[in-house]
Amino acid sequence: MIEVDVQCCSEEESLLNKIECLYDTKKCEEKAKKRKRIIQILVFSVILFIIVIILGTIGYMFLFNLSFLDAFYHATLIITAISIDIDVVTVGQKLFIIVYALVSVIILLSIANSLIQNLFDIFVKE
Repeated sequence: MIEVDVQCCSEEESLLNKIECLYDTKKCEEKAKKRKRIIQILVFSVILFIIVIILGTIGYMFLFNLSFLDAFYHATLIITAISIDIDVVTVGQKLFIIVYALVSVIILLSIANSLIQNLFDIFVKE
């Protein structure tokens, strides 16, 4: 059942105005749902980004025997695709960097795609 906004539709309005009002109310509800969806995506994206940084930091700490700050620094270098400035010696270290870089890029591109698509739905399609 569709609820009618009392401020929008008073008893004196004609049937046509009430129908238009119902349509606008529905349209407003759809916009609110889309905005809520974008907020959910943003929150999920931030949480996912933090998890990726934490996992990268932990990997650098254990595989390269780095301090927390150095490991965090190297994890952010990889996830932002800036560069790598550490000596990679073992096969495990090489595999970690490869997998971490690929997963990071895929996750960031997925987040960007989802945000752009939802923003496009709200602002361009309407």
